[in-house]
Amino acid sequence: DTTTGDVTGVLQAFGLKIKDSPLVSNVLYNASKATGVTVDALTQSLIKTKSKMGDLAPSLTDSAAILLDLAQHGETGRAAMSTLGTAFNNLVTPAGTLTTAQQAVKAAQDKANVSFSNGHGGLVSMESIIAQVSPLIKGMGNEQAIAELKSLGFGSASSKLVDTIKAGPAAFDADAASVKQAGSAHKAAGTATSGLKDSFDKLKNGVGDLVTAIGVKLLPIITSVMHY
Repeated sequence: DTTTGDVTGVLQAFGLKIKDSPLVSNVLYNASKATGVTVDALTQSLIKTKSKMGDLAPSLTDSAAILLDLAQHGETGRAAMSTLGTAFNNLVTPAGTLTTAQQAVKAAQDKANVSFSNGHGGLVSMESIIAQVSPLIKGMGNEQAIAELKSLGFGSASSKLVDTIKAGPAAFDADAASVKQAGSAHKAAGTATSGLKDSFDKLKNGVGDLVTAIGVKLLPIITSVMHY
C-alpha cells in the first residue's frame, strides 16, 4: 500500500536497513501528527530534503524532532517542512573557492569557534549544533539572536529556529525521544493513518511479505535497501 511505500522510500533515502522499519514507522506517524500533514506528504518532503542535501541533511530522527519542536512553537504544516529544507543548506562551507556570502559565514563561525562539519563532509547532529550555538545567543533578545544565527549560516530559517536553539540540547533530546517513541505507530489503529501498523507488521515479517505488500515494481528498491 501507499504507506508501505513511504516507509520503504525513507529506508532507502536515509540509508537505513529493513530492521529499522519500526523506527521509521513511529517517526513518520509522530511527525505527521505533530505537523498536521499526511504521512505521504511528510515522506516526500523528507526524501526531497535528503536527496537535495545528501550528507549535509540532518538524520531522520533529527529531522522529525525539528518538525516536532517547530510545531510546539506554532510552526506546522508546509511552513515547518520548508524550514527544515532551508535551515542547514549553508552551515557547512564547501571546499575550494567560496562565494562572498560563504566567506562571511565561515568567518563568523571561526570567530564564534563553532563547526558544524563532522570531518567527513557531513553535518554534525542537531544536538551538537544546539549545544554549540545555544550559549552564544543566551540572554539575547530574539532580534539579536536571529541576526547571530543568520551570520552563522542558518539564513531565512533563523527566525523559526531561534526558540529551538535557545531551549538548549536537553529540550531537543526530549523531542527526539518523543518522535521515535516505541509503539506509537500502533496507536494509530482505527484512524486514517492506521496503515502504518500494517506496514510495520509486514516489514517485520521480512522481504517476502514486503514485496507482496508493495508490489514487484518496488523490488529494485528493496534490493538496494538490503545491501546497505
